[in-house]
Amino acid sequence: MNRSILLPILPALGTGAAIGLQGPMNSLLTRSIGILESTFVVLVSGAVVTGLALLLGLGNGDLGKISQAPPISLAGGVVGILIIIGVVFTISKLGVAAGIAVALIAQLTIGALIDHFGFFGLEKHPASPWTFVGITLLVAGAVAIRR
Repeated sequence: MNRSILLPILPALGTGAAIGLQGPMNSLLTRSIGILESTFVVLVSGAVVTGLALLLGLGNGDLGKISQAPPISLAGGVVGILIIIGVVFTISKLGVAAGIAVALIAQLTIGALIDHFGFFGLEKHPASPWTFVGITLLVAGAVAIRR
């Protein structure tokens, strides 16, 4: 495998592992304090850690330019709330593996549409029939996980 492909794959694997851990951790917290309360704690703790990183000079951007950001880009925090609540709810009903599988199917479907049409000003990566074969196989996998 060529190194230019491997470089982005490693952080993606780490991110996937983190997503796999975050849902059960949030579910555990939710059982103790409630779903909205745990969502609040998760987001505040993330904001504190991110704020400390910024105070330590670890950022490489310019927070002062936030007014120049497209308005839709500021909705990520609201989407983050929906993700946390949705994952915690789904895991409690389907289990971790099936919950993540179903969320992944939706994530990849949306990702394929964004890639295909270049939404949000991103570079277009046209979908092929194989894209939908892959998503269909993931659906089959999710069904198999629940059996």
